[in-house]
Amino acid sequence: MRLKKWNARLSILTTVFLFIHTGYKTVTYLIFYYNPMMAYILGYPLAVLIVLHAILSGVCVFALHDSKSVTYAKLNARTLIQRISAVTALLLTPLHIFSFGLLQNSAGSFFYHMLEICGVLFFGSIFCHVCVSFSNAFITLGLLQDMKKKKMIDMIMYIICTLAFISVSIIIVKTHGAMMLSEVI
Repeated sequence: MRLKKWNARLSILTTVFLFIHTGYKTVTYLIFYYNPMMAYILGYPLAVLIVLHAILSGVCVFALHDSKSVTYAKLNARTLIQRISAVTALLLTPLHIFSFGLLQNSAGSFFYHMLEICGVLFFGSIFCHVCVSFSNAFITLGLLQDMKKKKMIDMIMYIICTLAFISVSIIIVKTHGAMMLSEVI
């Protein structure tokens, strides 16, 4: 149980870093300003936190639970969404990290458009995972026990993550297009 609590703390910290990183990168895309040092300062600690959270989550799911006795039919939809979004986000993280260079080298091609679609899918999976997981961390830590408060936190996170997903996706895809596709035409 102690490991689950550490993972819950780590997930909250990771969420804070995610929103800081996403906010900074979105602003840089809006104003066409890029500071590589800030990208490293905000991006690499977030990547480390995500890897640590993924490792602890895997240990919690596969080592602390008897995963052989848990069938997917018995899991609720929220747990399935949480796990699928986590795996999707993890698989797309390397692509996200290297996407700018890949996009530059493939501007105007089919691969460019596939990268943009994968980028939107990445943001969707990240924000979906945060939506369904955030209140669970507070429950694990014993800070949330009232179901009305849990539903309120869930609703707030759904709104925040939906707005973040829509705005980040639109801003980044439009800015990529302005930066890279205008050179091709």
